[in-house]
Amino acid sequence: MVGIGVVTDVAFAFGFNDLSHFSRVFKKAFTVSPQRFAADVRSRISRPEH
Repeated sequence: MVGIGVVTDVAFAFGFNDLSHFSRVFKKAFTVSPQRFAADVRSRISRPEH
């Protein structure tokens, strides 16, 4: 399951030491917060379209 721990892991893996800064940069780039993105991915995985 994708959760806040995974978001933190991704942020640190890409060299961000500040999760708030990562969230702002991510939202600016993708127009959605990393947490919302993860929630959307979870919902798509649990409800695959045929």
